[in-house]
Amino acid sequence: YRSDQGSGGVVAPTPEYRQRGQVLILTAVALTVLLGAAALVTDIGMLTITRRALQNAVDAGALAGAVALPGDPAGARAAALDWTRRNGVGITSDDAIAATVTTTSVANDTINVMANRIVHYGFARIFGLISSQVRADASAINAVAGSVRSANGISVIPWAVNNDAFVSYGQLVSLQPANSDNQNGQFNFVSIDPPGGTQSYADAMANGVAGDIVVGRRYPTNAFDGRKVSQQTASALNSRINSRPNETWDAFRRGSPRVVIIPVVNGNIPNPPNPVVIETFRAFFLEQVDTKNNVIYGRFVPIIVSVGAASPQGISVPDLGVHVVKLIR
Repeated sequence: YRSDQGSGGVVAPTPEYRQRGQVLILTAVALTVLLGAAALVTDIGMLTITRRALQNAVDAGALAGAVALPGDPAGARAAALDWTRRNGVGITSDDAIAATVTTTSVANDTINVMANRIVHYGFARIFGLISSQVRADASAINAVAGSVRSANGISVIPWAVNNDAFVSYGQLVSLQPANSDNQNGQFNFVSIDPPGGTQSYADAMANGVAGDIVVGRRYPTNAFDGRKVSQQTASALNSRINSRPNETWDAFRRGSPRVVIIPVVNGNIPNPPNPVVIETFRAFFLEQVDTKNNVIYGRFVPIIVSVGAASPQGISVPDLGVHVVKLIR
């Protein structure tokens, strides 16, 4: 197939030549699409990974900082920034981090941590895209516990103790069954049924109550420790003490079995099976079980739990030293 045009005798392209030209154009288009796809997958993937890393870092920073609240806002900010950097954010010129202390329920109970990172593109530079900013935020609150549950080495035992006059943390105190005949104990307690109806009292004493104990709820009581310290109670508490014989109330390791959370009620302890209404919580460091005099010796200590909920908005929960630190954003 040929055609002479004019005196120049120009030859028209053959079909094969035209097809080769079309293939080159299609190849160029395909390469452009492939490069765009590579930019999309690689650079957006990098943004996603960066966003996750920033979020993990600010979450860790917020939780670390909240431990110092509400009493030490400056220390909380310093701890938050330190732990954010320990998680690899805020250590280069591409990063910016900040921490502020605010109020949610009580003054200075919340810390907010922010991180920005400039991410430099790779393939996307072909399309004129140089960089983008990735941001992550986290907020954590330190609040009086409105509910607690046994976890991470912290045990809630199935007791209810009366909210007697405050004693300073670390002062030796004694607990006795509410219906005991002696007057050796400064605080009275009664055994309560573990919530849910599937856990035995002995197992709850040994391993902690499995379900949530919630402020404001009613819990039936039982007579395991009615007039004296029961065998189940003595065995479980002695096992806890003997597992860490060298620990002291001011030098115990996190998650120590010698520290138990005890639900607290306001007013007198009722006779079983009358229920109790939980008002708040105390943390108690176990020191001695005196079955002869039916007394448990130990010291109240402040503690932060990681499994639980902050006291609900609008509900006043007495602060007896058991706090929960939680991410709220």
